Amino acid sequence: MPGLNVRLFIGRLSTYRDDVRGMLISKQHLHVVVATPGRLRKLVLDGSLHMTGVKHFLFDEADRILADERMREDTHEVFVKTDRRKQTLVFSSTYSGIFKDVCKRYLRRPFVWKETVARDSVSRRDTEVLHRYFYVHERDKMGYLGRFLRLTGDAEPERQILVFVDTRERCEPLLGYLVDQNFDAIQIQGGLMQACRFYCYALAKHSKKKVLVTTNLCARGLDIPEVSIIINFGCPKGRSDGGQLDAVAARDTYHHRGNRCGREMRRCLVLTFARDHTDVCFLRTEVARGLSVDILDLTD
Repeated sequence: MPGLNVRLFIGRLSTYRDDVRGMLISKQHLHVVVATPGRLRKLVLDGSLHMTGVKHFLFDEADRILADERMREDTHEVFVKTDRRKQTLVFSSTYSGIFKDVCKRYLRRPFVWKETVARDSVSRRDTEVLHRYFYVHERDKMGYLGRFLRLTGDAEPERQILVFVDTRERCEPLLGYLVDQNFDAIQIQGGLMQACRFYCYALAKHSKKKVLVTTNLCARGLDIPEVSIIINFGCPKGRSDGGQLDAVAARDTYHHRGNRCGREMRRCLVLTFARDHTDVCFLRTEVARGLSVDILDLTD
């Protein structure tokens, strides 16, 4: 938009000093600031960025921000520096748990708009997302994944695939295995520098790489149009605000991961590797009932 000055502040993408120096050099009046909570807090508290003129305060992926204690505290310190008469907007594709309670602290006379997706709405937009699981022992997962990717690549080489693991430590060995097997794979995880993450994301977005190994870092906000297969290398895990394993949070994680597909391709698949009976029970109850999807067993 002509004449609109927008600035991006993200930790690990640029240094704090670079952000301050850039504002001093440009001397521009900023209309829109897009930032991560930690970097924004630091800029505000040291006086480099003033909040007095803020008319709109927007939380994107609000459930994640408000459920994480550190991000919630950083955001709160910035929020209280702004004018009380501003408009506050909160966006999330999930609305449950602590998010409901915390959200009320930031809204006055809130108007809540909730869009529900009917089960047959998938067919109306000519996209079908299948949900399947496969029972596989932990030691056999890599081999099975390799065979699945080989078969998929031979039959439909145009498809892009996201493989989700639970921790960044699992990304490197899995990527190494796939590269050794001659798969066109890259990774995005929290241990990489921000600039490297953006570079890998650009490669995937422009279909330069067919397989992306990642963590929940990419479960939200990621837009890669050609992704049509999501593989949960293990059942998604979720934790409550107190750090305890939480089935509803795990279901939300499954939901967010699955939403990364179906943007361009008409037929998509979310495939989960189930390790034991507990995983199968979670998929058949919490996921199938909570998300109103049919999830079938491919093991046989």
